[in-house]
Amino acid sequence: MSTTAPQTRHVVTAIIVAHDGARLLPGLVEALHAQTYQVERVVGVDTGSRDRGGAVLADLIGHDAVFGMDRSTGYGEAVAVALQHSAARHTPRTDPNLKRVEWIWLLHDDCEPAPETLERLLRAASRDRSVVVLGPKVLDGQDRRVLREVGVAIDRAGRRITGIEPGEIDQGQHDHNRAVLAVGSAGMLIRRDVWDRLGGFDARLRLFRDDLDFCWRVQGAGYRVQVVTDAVLYHRELSARRRRLGEAIDPRKLDRRNALYVLAVNLPLLVMLRVMAGCVAGSLARALYFLLTKQLDLAAAQVYAVAGLAGHPLWLWRGRRRRAAGRGEGYAAARMFIPPGRTLLRLAEGIAGLVSGGPSQASGGKHQAASEEPEDEQFVDAQSVVRRVIANPGVQLFAVLLVVALVAERRLLGTSPLGGGALVPAWGGASGLWQEYLAGFHAVGLGSTASAPPYLAVVAALATVLGGQAWLAVHVLLLGCGSRRPTRCSRSPSAR
Repeated sequence: MSTTAPQTRHVVTAIIVAHDGARLLPGLVEALHAQTYQVERVVGVDTGSRDRGGAVLADLIGHDAVFGMDRSTGYGEAVAVALQHSAARHTPRTDPNLKRVEWIWLLHDDCEPAPETLERLLRAASRDRSVVVLGPKVLDGQDRRVLREVGVAIDRAGRRITGIEPGEIDQGQHDHNRAVLAVGSAGMLIRRDVWDRLGGFDARLRLFRDDLDFCWRVQGAGYRVQVVTDAVLYHRELSARRRRLGEAIDPRKLDRRNALYVLAVNLPLLVMLRVMAGCVAGSLARALYFLLTKQLDLAAAQVYAVAGLAGHPLWLWRGRRRRAAGRGEGYAAARMFIPPGRTLLRLAEGIAGLVSGGPSQASGGKHQAASEEPEDEQFVDAQSVVRRVIANPGVQLFAVLLVVALVAERRLLGTSPLGGGALVPAWGGASGLWQEYLAGFHAVGLGSTASAPPYLAVVAALATVLGGQAWLAVHVLLLGCGSRRPTRCSRSPSAR
């Protein structure tokens, strides 16, 4: 076991929150015991698990260190209560020459830290005392070659930004410690005095974006947040991938609503008004797109976010008042990590992917916390019937030719009947056309027993399909012929 500076001792309290993670808890606790820098205290919280998660956790770390809470308890609230537990109390200082620094290490039930993760996080913290929140490089818990996070941020449309392309393999391309806007709560290491000073996670953010909001407030308090890429944690992201059963609300709804809340309470007033106007318009535009493409759950998430924000003005007022003191400093530190939203561009990319039959063009490695797809979001559902129809080459060709014909023959789209030097208005209906075609004698001039022209049957059939409207049948035929000068068409003997 390596040590840090001789005059400093780091005391770490690990907080494990379990929520239907019984099968994964043994691996987490084993990884915790395998750390090269041992934690001093471990506290477990079970939030109403239905798979004996609480009992499993108690067997692993001790019954006195585990307690239960209601299933609806948010993550931040569970951590706050855990820190008040007797097992997490501060240890009194025994050596006056030894400086003790208290740390909180947050662990999800579906994550596993590598053996040297804690040691490397503390080593980075010792190099710079202004760094009070640290996070590891996060790899996928199922395919441990795949990168998930090396710090997170948020764009002006509210999307969670990781800078990681979907399915990107870890080859050390992101390996260097650096300041970031935020790190994920899985594996987050926080200096305890800063946690207490800021009041921990916002209780209104029950799930998702609570880590980003807390780190933003840390920046506003004059501290720094850093990702340590030689510290590694494996995370299955069960909540983000919607693999926890029996949840009362779709996680994507919470994620989108919380994203808008984080922007609304942390941005300065004028910036907030401008950004939120764009977010609301963008959410409604995406909702309309998802509705048209039959992705009703994604459309509902966008509408729910806007309604949830507009329906709780008191939440926004209290949240902004709580952050008022450090809002300017927080924005000054965070603005370099907040890229433009480019909602319309991403919508265009999604539509292009829909029409081409392939995936939408990925830009900037966006990764939605509430969706397994890179999302805020994939704009295309691979199983959508609408997508399969639109992606059909025949449908696309018909649509293009229809647009070209409508533009070329726009003069024929008026409500007045067609007419000209050689074409009189086509009055009457389909029944009159059929009678003219089937009649044995035609009252033309002195009369004639000649057969009616064959095209008369075509016009009559089309008029029948179009509700008996002969004039509409003539419009459609002329439009289909692509004729710019209807006066050159020959006169129908039945057009009277």
